Amino acid sequence: MANQQNPATEMGASVSPIADLTYRNYDGPLLNRAARWWVVSLAVLRPMMKNKGYWAMGGLCLLIYIGALMQLYFTGGIQDAVNPGQIDKSHKYASVFLSYFGFTTLFLYVVALIVGAGSIAADNKANAMMIYLSKPLTKGDYLLGKWMGVFLGIFLIAAAPPLALWVYCAGSYAGQGFFSNEPLLIFRVLLLAAFVSAIHASLIVGISAWCKAQRIASVIYSGIYFILGTIIVQVSRDGWRPAPPDRLVQYLSIQGCIDGLSKLIYDLPTSGFASSFQRGEAPKMPSALPILLIAAVYIVIGIAAARAKIKAVEVVKG
Repeated sequence: MANQQNPATEMGASVSPIADLTYRNYDGPLLNRAARWWVVSLAVLRPMMKNKGYWAMGGLCLLIYIGALMQLYFTGGIQDAVNPGQIDKSHKYASVFLSYFGFTTLFLYVVALIVGAGSIAADNKANAMMIYLSKPLTKGDYLLGKWMGVFLGIFLIAAAPPLALWVYCAGSYAGQGFFSNEPLLIFRVLLLAAFVSAIHASLIVGISAWCKAQRIASVIYSGIYFILGTIIVQVSRDGWRPAPPDRLVQYLSIQGCIDGLSKLIYDLPTSGFASSFQRGEAPKMPSALPILLIAAVYIVIGIAAARAKIKAVEVVKG
């Protein structure tokens, strides 16, 4: 008993005191990671990269642009591949990109569902919001991370296939005025992909924040996308004919807004050309400002809806 030592004495003997105590008087800046949101984005991107449906949609988009490439190859020249009724030949290269972009819009919508429908809904279901926001992450960091993860997932599928076609055209038609006629075509491709990705990402993230299941978020977004689009198409029609490009009501739906942006960015009123030509009218470009405002409203509404719902804990009132 006399040889037994106090446990506190043994602990003090085994633990040496801190030699450098200058940290106590530190009065400098507290540096933190500026890209805290990137951790949240990675949580969205990692499962996306393993999703077979995501890559299947990307493969279908690529096949569409491969079809454009094959058409250009077998016709022997881009002049034979463009719409023969196209009046303005200065944008003959852009007309090919715009025509084939229209075939990919449905696939990009599906990609948005795959990547974004469960982005926040899964956290709501697992009560993971408290874990995220208990760390040095603000609501802004969390929302930016989720939004950027969804945006990048859609942007990859929206931009990569047309960029592959652009590389082919640049190598095959450089001597036929490809760069002189369309020096900004690559920027048009990237800008359109960015707009489409931003609209889809904002809306699907905003809907996902108000749901607790990915399936419910997908159903809600699908309803908005198709039902609103059908109503707008019926309202904007000129009898049995499609609406002319200058009728702004047709751009109020999500798909209509994307179609309007594609016309503005590629500087081609393609989709309304046939009906205008039959009436003996010159094709008209839609007004840029209203379409840009519609796109901005979609983006702002989606982000605002998500931010309003993001909370670390439930607030009990009453």
